[in-house]
Amino acid sequence: VGLGKTIQAGMLIRQMWLSGRARRVLILAPAAVMRQWQIELREKFNLNWPVYDGGKLTWLPMPGMRRRHAKQVTRDEWHREPAVIASSHLMRRNDRQRELCEQAEPWDLIILDEAHHARRKGAGSAAEGGPNMLLRLMRQLRHRTKGLLLLTATPMQVHPVEVWDLLDLLGVPPEWGKAAFLRFFEILEKPSPTHEEFDELARMFRATERAYGETPVEAAVSAGAASKLRAQRILDALRDSSNIPRRQLQGSERRAALRLLRQSTPISRLVSRHTRELLRAYYQAGKIDTPIPQRAVEDRFVEMTPEEWAVYRAVEAYVSTTYDRAPQEKRSAVGFVMTVYRRRVASSFAALRSTLKERLATVRGHAPGQFPVSEDEPDDETSDDVMDAGLVAAAEREAAPVEERAEIERLLDQAGALPQDTKAGVLRKVLEELEAAGYEQAMVFTQYTATMDFLREYLRGIGRQGILCFSGRGGEVLEHDGKWRTVSRDDVKRRFREGRAEILLCTDAAAEGLNFQFCGAVVNYDMPWNPMRVEQRIGRIDRLGQQHAAIRIVNLHYRGTVEADVYAALRSRIGLFEHVVGRLQPILARLPGRITETVLHRDGAAREQALRDTLRELDADAAREGAFDLDEAVRAALEPKPRPEPPLDLELLDEVLRRPDLMPPGIEVRPLGPREYGYLAPGMEAEIRVTTDARFFEENAESVELWSPGGVVFPDAEEVAEGVEGESTLREIIYAHE
Repeated sequence: VGLGKTIQAGMLIRQMWLSGRARRVLILAPAAVMRQWQIELREKFNLNWPVYDGGKLTWLPMPGMRRRHAKQVTRDEWHREPAVIASSHLMRRNDRQRELCEQAEPWDLIILDEAHHARRKGAGSAAEGGPNMLLRLMRQLRHRTKGLLLLTATPMQVHPVEVWDLLDLLGVPPEWGKAAFLRFFEILEKPSPTHEEFDELARMFRATERAYGETPVEAAVSAGAASKLRAQRILDALRDSSNIPRRQLQGSERRAALRLLRQSTPISRLVSRHTRELLRAYYQAGKIDTPIPQRAVEDRFVEMTPEEWAVYRAVEAYVSTTYDRAPQEKRSAVGFVMTVYRRRVASSFAALRSTLKERLATVRGHAPGQFPVSEDEPDDETSDDVMDAGLVAAAEREAAPVEERAEIERLLDQAGALPQDTKAGVLRKVLEELEAAGYEQAMVFTQYTATMDFLREYLRGIGRQGILCFSGRGGEVLEHDGKWRTVSRDDVKRRFREGRAEILLCTDAAAEGLNFQFCGAVVNYDMPWNPMRVEQRIGRIDRLGQQHAAIRIVNLHYRGTVEADVYAALRSRIGLFEHVVGRLQPILARLPGRITETVLHRDGAAREQALRDTLRELDADAAREGAFDLDEAVRAALEPKPRPEPPLDLELLDEVLRRPDLMPPGIEVRPLGPREYGYLAPGMEAEIRVTTDARFFEENAESVELWSPGGVVFPDAEEVAEGVEGESTLREIIYAHE
């Protein structure tokens, strides 16, 4: 998270789009990050591509747009758009796959974000099953696109078969089939493979070189060969179809050869992997001038008052008893609604009260009382049962008859009688400590808007005025009259960057894409059941360009709760959030489901046993040793590859804008400020603002256009040719790269 995978993908997309190599592009991303993709493409690559939500296409509003910002489309129409961002959750469903795999024209480029979601069930276990819905979809789509890019910021040091499944989508040599791939790493687990096994590995090495080109001698040197001469001897032995040269390798040469084999697979040719450790090595070697910050993570355990404990236990009892008495056919719906109660009481008692009020209205039949989908959709990455708005609403309706109105009223009375939330007082103390330590600004995260609303009023009540909010409602600022006013996302970013607020309260639903390298502290007011969501929060500040040498992360937990026990175990056993976890990613992905199972148990002893089982599984995974290590298989060189100078840059474009004789006929340009202009072209209803300053554009993308190739107001080649008849300067400058 925060190391530039979207930037890397965006550069590739933009280059292919401008060069004409990709005229049909599909980006598949989880529903929660589709808008983030849209914003990043607009702000950093000047590409305004629509999001498809299942019923309509929606573009970001921008000054140069001549079409409507949204239009309704049928299932037959949406995929005719040249470039579109769609939900991988939606498109993997059986009833939607046909649209992509049969009806849509083939694509030039498909990007799958969070590609680790495409996996087989129970990978590597005795109960290993077939591909999940997303992997089945991608296996069909690989034949309907010229290019495929798979992205993930989730560590993938997992079972080798899961990596093979993704490599297979990209295409691997026939000699590297699933069985051979697994056999390769099984042999490498052995301290000293037999001669026959060594020959097997060498055959696989030769297949890799035939498909992707020769391995450089420098790779053998870095794998442990004592000299270039020895490195060439090792390579010659591996390339020889005869086994005699391999039998003649000395012990040290054989060890170096085995290490080279581990690093010379299709993985190293098809995977680009960036880690914080790699970028620190770049920095230390002088290859980049941006340091990578260290993390200081602290857990604060909040002691609930007896009254708070009574409410918490009452919710626990209500959740388990309601689930137990639900008919089998309604268990799934009731379980979903019950986990909403559990997640919300773990967030704040204010969120619990809000939920109980909504639910009481539903049970009484007075109002639909639908939970916000973006806040409550399950986050178990191993599940194929992804819930959209319709499924959530159906689950709520189905669960309502099982719930007891009197019990909800009793819980609401109990929760309503509580004084101030104890955790809020701890937050106040944490913010004061951070400020005293030199962290003048902090982001405070919560899962729920109700918790955010409670916190902003609490902080106001203790004299805090420099507060900004960002949630599914958009940005909000506190006015002098004491009222909250809605502002744009750009306005929130600008105000916080300018230091006009010390605290930014955020929900998970809206925090994607808010990147604040100048802010050095994150406080997690509540902890999602999926730790990777917390990692996403931290990624808002733990990014390239972070201005603090060490960032502070403070996690607040109610002591003695299931969630607190699980996170305490994760921190003590694997140092969660202090560094990125590799081999334990599988259990982290399963954690939401395990916590759900635990909290739905009625019997306290059963809950304790379920928790112990989860922790035992964690310990077993932590202790597991194996030969498959993704970082070892993808050894990134510290020497960056040469990069050609761009034929065009924004400074040159700025010179062009200031030359009326180089502009096509009819275009009027009026200077407004440093690298900012009023721009009027034939067909425009009014003058718009354009800029050639990338930073200014990123901060003002809703009101300014970046004047660059590919932008909606940038003249195309035909316009330029007509406007400069007999004068080829502009065409030569701008379109030389074509």
